Amino acid sequence: MGDKVMSVGSVDNTHVHSSAFKGPDGHLTAYTDVDGSPKVPTKGKIELAAYPEGKKTGGVDLDGTPFNGKAVLISRGDIPFYQKAIAAQNDGASAVIIYNNEEGTLGASPHG
Repeated sequence: MGDKVMSVGSVDNTHVHSSAFKGPDGHLTAYTDVDGSPKVPTKGKIELAAYPEGKKTGGVDLDGTPFNGKAVLISRGDIPFYQKAIAAQNDGASAVIIYNNEEGTLGASPHG
């Protein structure tokens, strides 16, 4: 504590500015880049794909390269994010989008 010190703060921010991508239905979805990951492109289109039922959390090897050139949607889960990304890339993915399907903040890290 200091003598004659004043501290001021504000919590009335009603908006959060985020980057967003437009899904196939035209709906905008906000996203946050993971520090240390490649820069997200701001233009262009890419086809979206997802893991089959029972494997939505990714991190598994699928036969062949079913995600060749696509952005793959992967749900949050127990598998570290970098393992999810590597498995998707091994299956041909050009991009990985990890979405939060659980309560709480998604604390993504490129290394675990």
